[in-house]
Amino acid sequence: MNCKSSHTRLRQAGVTMVELVITMGIAGILLAMGVSSYKYVIKSNRASSEINALLGDMQFARYEAVKEGLNVTICPAASNTATTCNATSTWSGGWIVLSNALSGTTGTANVLRRQLPFSSFHSTDTLSSPAATQSVVFNREGFASGLGASSLSRCTTRRAPCPTRAA
Repeated sequence: MNCKSSHTRLRQAGVTMVELVITMGIAGILLAMGVSSYKYVIKSNRASSEINALLGDMQFARYEAVKEGLNVTICPAASNTATTCNATSTWSGGWIVLSNALSGTTGTANVLRRQLPFSSFHSTDTLSSPAATQSVVFNREGFASGLGASSLSRCTTRRAPCPTRAA
């Protein structure tokens, strides 16, 4: 007969505390690397969408000028509800697309589109024109005036010298 000891060792399932601590440490390191990469992707995506919004509104203004046969102006807005241009070269406060803005026949301009300020999206970015471009006017043939040799700069508060990109 085979005699077994009464002190048989029971096999337990699970992980030890050391294994759990090591796994949690590795997961924490991977999570920290992922979060910093994710922040960069979010900032890059936001910058791209801000610039693309301005580009899209400029293309829209050009299209409307050709379609209607009237001057269409895109300019910085004086406020969120303004129907007039703000005499500034800083476009981060939002902009408006105005139809018939320079004709003076009706005395008022139709607001075709409005872009909210960047600050309403919790952004610290600025978009300005070093060449003091206060508005861009598209004539009925689709040509822009008011640009000259202008460029627009998008800058965050962390970067001291703002890079420029020709418009």
